[in-house]
Amino acid sequence: MAFAIVLIAMFAVLTVFYLHVRPRCSDQIFSGATSPDGRWSAMVMEARCGSESPFLTHVNLHGANESIKLGYFSGKADDGEVFLLEQDAQSAGVSLEWTTSNRLTVSCAHCQRDFLKKRIQHWNDVTITYTLNSR
Repeated sequence: MAFAIVLIAMFAVLTVFYLHVRPRCSDQIFSGATSPDGRWSAMVMEARCGSESPFLTHVNLHGANESIKLGYFSGKADDGEVFLLEQDAQSAGVSLEWTTSNRLTVSCAHCQRDFLKKRIQHWNDVTITYTLNSR
């Protein structure tokens, strides 16, 4: 009985370790911009959660002196996500521009509106505006 408990515990620990080391999503940074006062940082990222899953382009905000926080098991940066599009980053043409220290403009030259999943207009003290030229 003790041997079975030890085997189950080892299996659980190794599974947790495996899922952390090999998350189901891969997140890649495409571009970034820091606010004029150096307080905030915005990143255009692309995630893929499996070979059969669609590409997800997202914009994440975080403190400029903080690192991007990836999900422990997912490997995707969900914290600070303000924009999400089910389209690859290269074809979408997402760009970022800080107009003031707390105003960010997210432009998407070739967004497919049908695949737009999230668009948040306020994050902390940052106001986000969107320029979407859809197909």
